[in-house]
Amino acid sequence: MNQLSLVLKEIDAIQQLINENRKSKFKILNISKLSLIHQLTKRCFLIFGMAIAKCIGSSSIFSITNKHRMMGEHSR
Repeated sequence: MNQLSLVLKEIDAIQQLINENRKSKFKILNISKLSLIHQLTKRCFLIFGMAIAKCIGSSSIFSITNKHRMMGEHSR
């Protein structure tokens, strides 16, 4: 019985180490997922901002204003 209890204690200790290892890997995976989500969000904002800038730049009021600036007519 004494040897059996020692073996069971060792098995229990090994299982606890395995569980702690899984928890640390899970935390690392969560951090890497958050980093990936942050990068994708930044990319989406950049694309969205460029799309808005393109739409604003192609509207008639802004393109006329830009043409006047390029021609130097804004200094009148």
